[in-house]
Amino acid sequence: MSYSNPLHPASVPSSSQVYSLSAPAKFALPNRRRVPQRAFAPKHGPPQNPQPTIYYDYPGFQHQGVPMKAFGASEPAIVGAKDAVFAKPGVTRITFHILWPGYPHVEWYRSVEVNTKTGPMTRAQLGYVVAGNFMRFIEKTQYESTNAAERHWKVGADGIRLENLVILSVWNTYENSWQAEIAVDL
Repeated sequence: MSYSNPLHPASVPSSSQVYSLSAPAKFALPNRRRVPQRAFAPKHGPPQNPQPTIYYDYPGFQHQGVPMKAFGASEPAIVGAKDAVFAKPGVTRITFHILWPGYPHVEWYRSVEVNTKTGPMTRAQLGYVVAGNFMRFIEKTQYESTNAAERHWKVGADGIRLENLVILSVWNTYENSWQAEIAVDL
């Protein structure tokens, strides 16, 4: 079964735009905030045929996302957990980017194999990969300096930690490049 959300149509930002894919929905938790991120795109422009956005929600809680800490040893009970999210023919690898506010000098991108032994990667498996990338990003970046205007987005022991992060969606920014839309529980 495929999970699509008609309230969040796929769209493609310009490369310099701060981007939020989701509609400005209110979060059920008053301390949850969407992280403003630049969309990755090289100077060549937007993708010709963007892939559908992959959304993360618990049953009955639309547009709230799933905490990264839920992607632990067991599969989280999320909407469409077993859906194959990269089932399009020819897609074998993506590049996952993190462009965190306050760290314009940190380039984070990793190549991700999207085919597993059992077939295309599922939504739950992709969530696990995203959470792992953010864990390593925080481990590396916590010792980097932030720019003064965005110091409130600092990551690490004295800032935002993995257990504060929530995956809202993963979206195709350019060709095989993808980013996660993230919220933070403050």
